[in-house]
Amino acid sequence: MGIALYQLLAQEYFKEFHVIAGQKGLSREVQGVAVMDAPDALRWTKGKELIMTSGYALSKDPYCLERNFQEGVAQLATGLMIKRQRYLDVIPDHLIELFGRYDVPLISMPFEIGFMDVINQVNVAVMNQAFKSFRIRNDSVFRLSRGRSRGFFRQLRRRWISRHSCMISMKRSHTIVLRISGSFPNGSA
Repeated sequence: MGIALYQLLAQEYFKEFHVIAGQKGLSREVQGVAVMDAPDALRWTKGKELIMTSGYALSKDPYCLERNFQEGVAQLATGLMIKRQRYLDVIPDHLIELFGRYDVPLISMPFEIGFMDVINQVNVAVMNQAFKSFRIRNDSVFRLSRGRSRGFFRQLRRRWISRHSCMISMKRSHTIVLRISGSFPNGSA
């Protein structure tokens, strides 16, 4: 459960982010964010992540993403954001062609925007999309299953649970059960 990349990029916050390749993949789902800090960093991703990089790994190993595509791990990503003019003055043509070939969005990210700010924006957008997917009522129970619940649960705990009455339990199957008493900040109950 996440948000389509085109919906995320349509938000005001992302107006200075530019899709430079892989436009056909903009309907891919974003469920979280990962940071690429090494040439082989994508091997630890699970899929449906928006990958962010300063370009450092690419400046040290310009063909690392090509190997990641050959290994089949880069195709699982929702897209890749590269910080503009940090380590790469221009996005190499071979990367633009590569992301276009696999329909994985390649996005240039403004230099001045911090990774934490982007991570927060993505997490809030994913959480808001998740809230729209559930009809939550007073004293209701809903389940979030598998690894997809982890980021949603963190945001829920930070933004809502700490101020409202609820009971949370985590089952061995990694399913979170949340019993809520009260109403959501937007007035829904």
